[in-house]
Parts: sequence; C-alpha cells; structure tokens
Amino acid sequence: ESRVAMGVSVDAFLGLVRALAAKDEPLLVMHTAALYLAAARCDGAVSHGVLHPMVCHELVARLRASLGAVGGRSSKPTSKRATADKPDVALSADFKAARSAVLTELASLLEHVPLRSHPEVLSQFVSLLVSMVPSCAITANDESSLGALAHCLHARPGDASHTTPIVFRSLVPPLSLNIEGAPSSKEAAAAQMACADFIATVCHSADASTTDGRALLHAAQAAMQHASAAAPERAEPRAAVCASLARLLRCLPPVCTSRYASFLWSYSRNAKVAARVFATDMAAAMLGSAVHSTALRLPEVVGVLWRLITHRLDDRVALVRGRALTALAAVITVGPSLLGLAQEPVPVAA
Repeated sequence: ESRVAMGVSVDAFLGLVRALAAKDEPLLVMHTAALYLAAARCDGAVSHGVLHPMVCHELVARLRASLGAVGGRSSKPTSKRATADKPDVALSADFKAARSAVLTELASLLEHVPLRSHPEVLSQFVSLLVSMVPSCAITANDESSLGALAHCLHARPGDASHTTPIVFRSLVPPLSLNIEGAPSSKEAAAAQMACADFIATVCHSADASTTDGRALLHAAQAAMQHASAAAPERAEPRAAVCASLARLLRCLPPVCTSRYASFLWSYSRNAKVAARVFATDMAAAMLGSAVHSTALRLPEVVGVLWRLITHRLDDRVALVRGRALTALAAVITVGPSLLGLAQEPVPVAA
C-alpha cells in the first residue's frame, strides 16, 4: 500500500517480471518467480492487482519450462547445439536452491493470502506444484511441492468445496502414471507414491459429518475413479496403478472403500475391454490388501469384489476371462479367510 502511495507502479513491476521471465535462463526465471511470489504476499498487493491472471499464467508456463515437468528437463524439444551451449543446471546446487526458494515463497503465499476471488490463479499454482512432484519426490526435497499443496486445502486460499476438487483432480496424472514430459519409471513411481501418501494423510482424519470433511472424501473418491479410468492398458503400469490405489484405500475411511467398490462393480460392466481388465485386476489387488486392512475386510466390500471377479469368468473376451482366473487363484491362495465374507460361494466346476 505504502509503495503504491509513493508512486511505485504495479504495471511497471508486472512488466519487469514478464520481461525477466521471458529470458531463456532457467535460474533467472526461478529467481524472478520467487521475487514475484514474495511481492504478492505484501499487504495490499492482491488488491492492487499484483496477482494478474495473465502474468501468473506466463510465469507458471516459463517456470514449468525451466524446472521441467520432471526435475529440470524441458518439456519442449531443444536442439543439440542449444543443449551443448548451456550448462546443465538441473542438478546444480544453484538450481536446487532456486527451486527451494520458489516452493518456499509459493507455500507462504498459499498459507497467508486469501485467493477466493482468484480461482484461475489458484489453478495455475496447483498445476505448477503438481508438475514439480516427480523431481521433489525423487530427490527427497525437504520443501516438498505436496507440502505446499496442502495449504490449498485449508480455508484461507478459498472455499474448501471449490479448492479441494482442484487439488485432487490435479493429482490424477501422477496417480495413473500419465505424467506430462515422460519421466523415468523411477521418477513416475516416486511421484505416484508421494501423491498416494498425500491423499492418505489429508483424508485419514477427515470427519465425514462436516462440510469440509465430506468435500475432502468426495474429492479423493473422484480422484481415484479418474485415475482408474486413466490407468495404462499395458500390464506392468496397470499393475502399479492397482497396487498404489489398493495401498491408498487401506488408509482411507471405510466409506471411501465402499464407494470405490461400488464404482469398480459398475466399471467392470463397461463395454471397453481395458476397463473390465482393470476392474478385475483392481478387485484382486483390493482383496489381496484386505488381509492387512480392516476397511477392506468389510463384508459388503469383499462381497462386491468377489462377485466382480466371478462374473468376469464368463466374459466374452478371453483376455478378461484369463485375468479373472488369475485373480481368483490369487485371492484363494492369499486370503482364503476372506471367502467366508463373500455373499456368493466359491464356484464349483461342472
């Protein structure tokens, strides 16, 4: 406020930020972003238009190009000559320090500045934080992007019923191993685990009797369903998605488990073969995890999953029937005690 009164121009400051962010120098872009985020936290900055949607959009785009969607790799192809002319800053101490500064300033902004009237800016910041998950997860960064993302779930950034779906919807690509920028399998797996742990942590103590608690659990349910629909068709990554979601469900309240089992039953009757294959594999993964989880041992959940697998034994596609047989054998071997909770008896060969 006082700076504006003294004649400091917000438009001039935003112009300077855009000019610096346009430079093809990753460290300069990150330092510019940290400065901009710090300025946005100043008293009166938001009311004077510092959080301009277009500036935030351009800055986030430049940050993602500099940081890379996955640990410092550019999401756009570059020529060999351009690569040779520039030092590799992705693993340097300066790069890590600049990335840490951006995360720290963004976390502080989300924690202290209300963004209810700036939903488009909030969406940009959420997108940026999620794009940084692989690099932070693989390097065990202390200033985790998911730690900063947790501030979006509090009341200050905006109404929880609005902000929570934005946050959880952004976690679908890492959960389903569909991360932009084609990270390595190690980075993708680390990001997937980090996102699953994040959802489990924030939902573990959610109170379904409160408005915020219900919004949190519904958003988590929607994220798991979208991740299921987006799961890769190839066997190995599909199995990784099933294992991750099953591990996540073990940590969630029983109401989430019951709802997901009902979704899975409906999904198993989808016309797409890939959907029925995933539903069968996911049912087997959940029953396998039920041995170690009270939430997954609910009779209604076990009954639905068991019926799902046995019904797929008669599927018209051989691939689905084969997956159902494999799932059936695995369930009988791993958790024979679960069969007593099922609503249908073990099918007897004619």
